[in-house]
Amino acid sequence: MRQTPRKLGLWMGSLATGKFNDLTDVPGVKVGHVSIIRGRGKLIPGLGPVRTGVTAVLPHQGNLYRDPRSAAIYVFNGYGKSIGVPFVEETGLLNSPILLTNTLSVNDAAQGLLTYLLGQNPEIGNDARTPNLIVFECDDSYLNDIRGRHVKPWDAILAIQRATSGPLVQGSVGAGVGMSCFELKGGIGSSSRLITINGRSELVLGILALTNFGLLEDLMILGVPVGLKLKSKLVQGYIPGSLILIGTTNAHLTSSHLY
Repeated sequence: MRQTPRKLGLWMGSLATGKFNDLTDVPGVKVGHVSIIRGRGKLIPGLGPVRTGVTAVLPHQGNLYRDPRSAAIYVFNGYGKSIGVPFVEETGLLNSPILLTNTLSVNDAAQGLLTYLLGQNPEIGNDARTPNLIVFECDDSYLNDIRGRHVKPWDAILAIQRATSGPLVQGSVGAGVGMSCFELKGGIGSSSRLITINGRSELVLGILALTNFGLLEDLMILGVPVGLKLKSKLVQGYIPGSLILIGTTNAHLTSSHLY
């Protein structure tokens, strides 16, 4: 059984969580993973070992191309090699599922996403509109044979097809398979919070994180410098520098509210 901070007696924050305490507590949101794990031993570039994958996030159960949602993107303290960012920044709309994968597999995942959308929407290219593909990335080269580009377009399609409501599978799964965080094993994490308005209306905020960043010495849990206590006991590992956060809510917000 997967251990969580709450199962260990740690309560973070004052707000209540949703049923599953993950992104899929927001009504209609679905998440799917494809994990690609092959081989062991010494790295042979192009052949393996392979530790990578794809994660798909569907903000609602309908057709996003025909029924887009308000969206916003904020880039802080860095840059990414993702695709689809300018369209969302300019229009405030999301009209395709969101994919997460490794840095060198962004284009392959995007091809799969495009194939999926073309199959769902025969009017694409015939109605003077095209979808904006959203693929975010983190570098998993420390744990994965990233040069092999083992994520294929059909993996992206399968991740979308596998998307389900909660509980959300987390940890070393999907795009999180090759992630490192605070010089420890990283991956996919998620949480949710409930907000009650006027004692009646219940709003849900969900967050999904693809974690691939940080120094062990900076790891703190509820104000306790856990990383400093661990550092003397562990061999220093890889220090990556990427973090993707995806937030969803059932609150009626415009794109300007979402920044």
